[in-house]
Amino acid sequence: MTELYNEAIAWYNFPLTVLLCVVVLYWIVAAVGVLGDGADLDLDADGDADLDMDIDADGASHGILSAFSAIFRFVNMDHVPVAIIISILTISMWVLSIIGNYFFAGAGTVLAVLIVWFASFVIGLFIVKAATTPLARGIRKMKAANKETEDPIVGRSGFVRSGYISRETGQIEIEMRGAPLIINARVREGSARLKKGDECLVIDEDEKTGVYYVKSI
Repeated sequence: MTELYNEAIAWYNFPLTVLLCVVVLYWIVAAVGVLGDGADLDLDADGDADLDMDIDADGASHGILSAFSAIFRFVNMDHVPVAIIISILTISMWVLSIIGNYFFAGAGTVLAVLIVWFASFVIGLFIVKAATTPLARGIRKMKAANKETEDPIVGRSGFVRSGYISRETGQIEIEMRGAPLIINARVREGSARLKKGDECLVIDEDEKTGVYYVKSI
């Protein structure tokens, strides 16, 4: 136990140990019901992560954003709450970093530690994928089962909530009975991007991914 503690507070593992402590503290606070309403990562009515990325993506920025969008889809962030994904990824990276640095980089260079961190991140993504896929599948089935009792979304109008909507990313907010509904939205190929605050119309749904397609009004 002492050896594990020493590894956890060693400089090459300490940043991830701090991050793990933050995650644990988050769940403790959430469990006692005093989590503030001003969190940057909200959970919308569909259980999806609300990631408001106000990035003017063109050129290199567009490529970076597309890469992040691909990662988000890979780890099922379109369906699984982001807090769960971050928690699983953090725990995975911490464990892998402890093991990797203990055997390979503990007494090595900064470069060796960075390689262990990067490998831990990549492997951690696959662990998150494996852990959240059943949950994402269950959430999709629940949405499908509830559609008959829900107000239809296709045909409704809303406003762009994210920084913009493109073929790769975006969210809109729709006024529904009760709380507003936030959904993941995209524009069709060949359509212009929509900006934050633009009014749009939901024209179709990709039932496989749960993503809705919109056009400008």
